[in-house]
Amino acid sequence: MKKILSILAIFFAFTFSASAQTESKRQNSETLAKSDVLKTSKVINLGEDMKRNLYIIFLKKYDILNANSKLTQEESKGFSENVDTNLKAALPAEDIKRLQAVTGLYDKLIYK
Repeated sequence: MKKILSILAIFFAFTFSASAQTESKRQNSETLAKSDVLKTSKVINLGEDMKRNLYIIFLKKYDILNANSKLTQEESKGFSENVDTNLKAALPAEDIKRLQAVTGLYDKLIYK
């Protein structure tokens, strides 16, 4: 009986630990996504709908980065192109040019 209780206690300890780490990564992703939206809004004028759309794009970016901490150079390039495509679909061309004009900002936003 003691062995069964010990095994259950260990099982629940690992389960709790894993869910806490997942929650921590999710909160970190949300914080980083909000930060990217804030940086973007300092350069271009964003409405609430656009802020929400960009937040979703950046949140997906950080969720993927947290899940795959070690991307190969080829995966990293493909990932950057995907984020770049999403941003170009969400923003007008003149806003993309404004973001690119700020040194290093656009590259950071697309994870280059």
